[in-house]
Amino acid sequence: EMTQAVLLLNQRWEEEAGGDEPYRVEVLAMSSISRETAKAVIADLPLAVATFLIMGIFSALVFTTFSKDANGNRFVHSSAILGAGAMVTIMLSLFFGYGVCILGKVPFTILNQIL
Repeated sequence: EMTQAVLLLNQRWEEEAGGDEPYRVEVLAMSSISRETAKAVIADLPLAVATFLIMGIFSALVFTTFSKDANGNRFVHSSAILGAGAMVTIMLSLFFGYGVCILGKVPFTILNQIL
């Protein structure tokens, strides 16, 4: 009830100020942290997909360009598959790292996403 009263007071201040807010009330609740974490993770999902696409394209280009020796013989039969394999290896290592954290009961926070 107290939180609702303070939020109503904040709303009244915003209406009286007309866009120029001299005061601003913020509320920290137990659910605030989990909500903000969920928002940050959901907002970063397209970025993660774009990153994996860019890494795959870059890997395929690099392995195509530099996958021949001095005589022109290819080291790799399919550079695109090699790049995809490298990305799969990275994803598996991420899954393994998160699995170890879960088994060790490390709480999942936004810091885990950054690292």
